[in-house]
Amino acid sequence: MKLRWEQRKTPLALAQSIDPVRQRAQQALNDLGPPFCSVERFVPTAMEEMNDPLPEWRWGQLAPEMIADIDKWFKDMVGPYTPKLLVAIPATITKGDYTLAPRQIVAVIVGDLIDAPSSTLGRLIGQPPGATK
Repeated sequence: MKLRWEQRKTPLALAQSIDPVRQRAQQALNDLGPPFCSVERFVPTAMEEMNDPLPEWRWGQLAPEMIADIDKWFKDMVGPYTPKLLVAIPATITKGDYTLAPRQIVAVIVGDLIDAPSSTLGRLIGQPPGATK
C-alpha cells in the first residue's frame, strides 16, 4: 500500500528523519551557546531607582504631555516641508471621463495634520491618541 505524501509528513516522521544540515546547525548552536555570558554582560538592564518612570506611550493611552510633544514635533519637522510636497503633486489628473484633484485632497489632509497632528491621526485611524475620560 502506497501512502500519499501528506500522510508521510506526520510530526513523528519528520522528527525521526535525519537532516545532516539541521544536525550541523544544531551542533553549532550547542557549541556556541546559550548562555552567551560573554556578550550578555553588555546588555543594558533597567535600574528603576535611577530612572524616572516613562510617561504612557501607547496610542490610545497617551498622556497629554506626550500628545503635546508629538504635535510640536510634527509641526516643527513636517510642517516646513508641506508646501514643497504640495507643489510636487499634480493639480489634476484626468482618466477618461473622470478628473481628480489630488493636490486639493492632499492639501486638506496635510492642513488638518499640521493644525492638529495627533487628533487628526486619531480620527484617521479611528482611535483618539489619549485616554478618553
